[in-house]
Amino acid sequence: MDCIRERIILYMRDKVGINPELIPALREKYLTEFGTTLAGLKRDFEIDKQNYLDFVHDIDLNQFLKKEQALIQLLSGFHQRKVIFTSANLVHAERVLDYLEIKEHFEKIIDIQSTHPYLKPQPDAFNKLLKILDYETWDGCLFIDDQLINVTTARNISLQSILVDENLKSDFKPSIKHIYELKEFMENEQ
Repeated sequence: MDCIRERIILYMRDKVGINPELIPALREKYLTEFGTTLAGLKRDFEIDKQNYLDFVHDIDLNQFLKKEQALIQLLSGFHQRKVIFTSANLVHAERVLDYLEIKEHFEKIIDIQSTHPYLKPQPDAFNKLLKILDYETWDGCLFIDDQLINVTTARNISLQSILVDENLKSDFKPSIKHIYELKEFMENEQ
């Protein structure tokens, strides 16, 4: 995320022409108001969404990710339906899953295009997700995310949620420090 954050700042500075001194406050405003910088930039500067997504996701995955057999084993141990719900585009999500060699564990990728014009954390994005998954209610579903605003929205619409918070800074419960704690959490819930 740090690299993507840097790419967002570069996009705002170099492609949109925003004064670098204004970018931090503007990003904070967009994240608070919309949940993503993209939504604010689209509204205020009418940027091309695909151009933005391609630019900010153009990163070298080798620098940030590594394939972990433990993650593959964790996902193999859960036989429930698993989907990716991401604010990234499909190409980026598939690149990451392919790189980590875990794509086969997910039935679907619900990306930013799938829920257009809504995106996380907007409740309407979750409502669209519910329809895409062909569910009537969130009963039996579990939403796992590393952004407090997303799990808070999910909880507010009665979707059971877990926050992955490496530093356990938030008061949100339930929280786990790392995805590898999910199995133990699930066993304790039963």
